[in-house]
Amino acid sequence: MSKRAEIRARSKFILRTDVNRFYPSIYTHSIPWAIHSKSVVKAAMAAMGLLEETYRLPMVPPRPESKARIEAVLKELGLLKAALV
Repeated sequence: MSKRAEIRARSKFILRTDVNRFYPSIYTHSIPWAIHSKSVVKAAMAAMGLLEETYRLPMVPPRPESKARIEAVLKELGLLKAALV
């Protein structure tokens, strides 16, 4: 069984959608922000080495326990390239 299939089997919910048909010009990276929050997405992207983790008010960094969960999920998905600081 693939890693993705294993994760799906353990998950409570799966969100699958095709917004391309309804919103052809949607700003796609705003979708994770709407689902999780900007600070969670920013922490995850920083952990993957895609950007520098800086926060400007009113955005605040995720709590340490949230960062630990973000890191665990990224490791599970094989996406973690750098450790969270």
